[in-house]
Amino acid sequence: MKKLLLSALIAVSAISATYAQDSTRTRQHRPRLTAEQRAERSSAALAEKLSLSAEQKKKIYNIELDRTKRLQTTLQSQEDRNAKSEERKALMQDTKSKIDAVLTTEQRTKLQSLRAEQRDKMRKHAEAAKGKRKFKKSEITSPVSGS
Repeated sequence: MKKLLLSALIAVSAISATYAQDSTRTRQHRPRLTAEQRAERSSAALAEKLSLSAEQKKKIYNIELDRTKRLQTTLQSQEDRNAKSEERKALMQDTKSKIDAVLTTEQRTKLQSLRAEQRDKMRKHAEAAKGKRKFKKSEITSPVSGS
């Protein structure tokens, strides 16, 4: 009986040890980028997709740098979720208008089509994720307070 119990304990511990150290199942943490690095990354992506001139790239870098810094302060503020959401929407609109002012008409139309493609991808992704949820939003009820 002791041998059977000991062998079962060893088997369970061996199996759990193999899963505990499996690094392929865990998400790898990427280092956080600074505001400058994020601005450089986004301006470089736009420069590649829209064939920007050096002057345009510099202007867009400055716009993106301002956006990332303002976004960072917004996210760190103590405001409620709705206020932060409204600030982010206003910041996004402001950034879009500044970038559009720097671009030529051909670049602007190409950027609009890229934005539309991105919106479609996000919608499809959201619809696919909606099917994977355990509960639908309509099924979730808030707890009753005051009991």
